[in-house]
Amino acid sequence: MSDEALWEGEAGTFVRVVVKTESREEKLVAGVLPRFVEINLKNPARKGKANKELLKRLADVLDCSTSEIAIASGHRSREKILLIAGRSASEVRHTLLENV
Repeated sequence: MSDEALWEGEAGTFVRVVVKTESREEKLVAGVLPRFVEINLKNPARKGKANKELLKRLADVLDCSTSEIAIASGHRSREKILLIAGRSASEVRHTLLENV
């Protein structure tokens, strides 16, 4: 595992995110920092609502299917590691930076 916000593995690109739930911000991506990506979500962290919103909205930003994004770790935490299949780290970083 890397200390960076994004890194490539055999299965795809891993993205370390820190999630802020119940945010009033409209933009999903609050910032792409060296060690993590800040994410704003409207839903509360109850009954998986925030995780579902995260996968759906990130899929919209990356123009891919929700089935191409998985929560690799941190299902019940603000800090998560996501796995994005079929995308390079540079491609994901570029798309996220365009949406800050």
